[in-house]
Amino acid sequence: MDLSNRSTPSSGCINLLDKHIYHFAGRYIPFSLSHVAVLEDGKMKIFRSINCKNSKDSVDDVTKYIAQHLNLKDNDEILQRVRDYRKYGEYFTVDDLRIQCEQLDVR
Repeated sequence: MDLSNRSTPSSGCINLLDKHIYHFAGRYIPFSLSHVAVLEDGKMKIFRSINCKNSKDSVDDVTKYIAQHLNLKDNDEILQRVRDYRKYGEYFTVDDLRIQCEQLDVR
């Protein structure tokens, strides 16, 4: 929600704020599984490997959860940023441009 509260790569502590949404992913594309954490009243809900087709979680699951559980100002804008979660990271590759979901158990 606060695009200034980011660190790529992480350099020390990251402040996790209540009713905020966080995207975590490896920077190396072949192993860049995307996880989203939502902090709500001191509890954290984590959606794992949302960019993998064989994952039990998806970006639709994340947006549904946010719409149902968080009463957010500018909700439509925030949900769109969540749908575009990969636009806000920095990634690199050597010569492989696909994520290795199939080789990992992400269920």
